[in-house]
Amino acid sequence: MLKPSLTTGLPLLLWWTAMFVFTSLPGEPPGPPAWLDNADKLGHAGMFWALGVLLLRWVLVRSGGRAPWAVIVAMIVGAAYGALDELHQQYIVYRSCDVFDWLADVAGLAAGCCTVLWERARGHWHVA
Repeated sequence: MLKPSLTTGLPLLLWWTAMFVFTSLPGEPPGPPAWLDNADKLGHAGMFWALGVLLLRWVLVRSGGRAPWAVIVAMIVGAAYGALDELHQQYIVYRSCDVFDWLADVAGLAAGCCTVLWERARGHWHVA
């Protein structure tokens, strides 16, 4: 049987690496219709939703299941990463540093943490 820290840590590491690689690639040249200007916020929220789920699960395993503390740590670490990633993107061709992208990151992160807490409350996931 695999250790819980491995089954939560490895997916987190792989996802976080994929996010960093993806956001380091050049973006698309400007030109989508004006009504699509903020459509990327859904992508930000979705990527950080997954990060929130994986990060909170890992922190819960590492902390022995102490949920309030774990949520605070996951939110601070995830929000800090989102801010650093936005700063990093200002140096990537066709990408930009945007506070609204960061807010979408934080919203997705919070939704991911809420998903894990909801799973736990319903008994679908617990710390082994």
